[in-house]
Amino acid sequence: MTPTPSRVRPRTPQEMFDRAAPYYDRFNSLLSMGSDRRWRRAVAREVDPLRRPRVLDVATGTGSVALAIVEQARRTGGRASVWGVDLNAAMLAVARRRTAAATSGSVHLVRAAAHRIPFPDQSFDAATIAFAIDDVEEREECGRELFRVLRPGGRLIVLELGLPPGPVMGRLYQGVLALMSLAGRIRRVDGYRHLREEISTYRGADAVRDLLTGVGFGGYRRRLLTRGIAVLHVAERPDTRTSGRE
Repeated sequence: MTPTPSRVRPRTPQEMFDRAAPYYDRFNSLLSMGSDRRWRRAVAREVDPLRRPRVLDVATGTGSVALAIVEQARRTGGRASVWGVDLNAAMLAVARRRTAAATSGSVHLVRAAAHRIPFPDQSFDAATIAFAIDDVEEREECGRELFRVLRPGGRLIVLELGLPPGPVMGRLYQGVLALMSLAGRIRRVDGYRHLREEISTYRGADAVRDLLTGVGFGGYRRRLLTRGIAVLHVAERPDTRTSGRE
């Protein structure tokens, strides 16, 4: 299905995240048809915490990606330190409960906006942001901040929902979203309807690419996950110290 960037993308009110925090992970699992864990593991593998142990997770939400990175480090015989940043206090409260016992202090949580990251320049080996870059109103500021806090050669991994290509998968996915929107009205949960509107006004993978390359990232690549329901974007902050060397 072709993205519709001409439509106005709805802004997500923080009050909706307040209400959604307790069931946010179940909601993601339902929307992704159970694929969200595989997506987060894909993010963690791209981080490669054995080589990039100091990681920033922006819009960390309930800490799911941060936990996946710590688990990936353990599987590969290493140890990661992940700093999770999120503006919503209710989501961070869930993240604190989830990460306190599971990570032995490897995850550190900070309340802050995605476009005002409270860390010095070149603080991290890698950064991640999942299901948020296309929803941040200050998208370019967020991109510049992600670039700023990464060391030269540092890697950025962006996980974003998408619209599956092709008419059959596109119609099927829109049908699932319509059913979720109906369920939301029945259960009086406005997040279902809002998310359907967000995905229907998805700017497209090229818009994420243009954002990242526009603020200075290089080495951009991407791949579709679960037939395009999600897209994994990977880019790096260029290391000018090694550019031009044979």
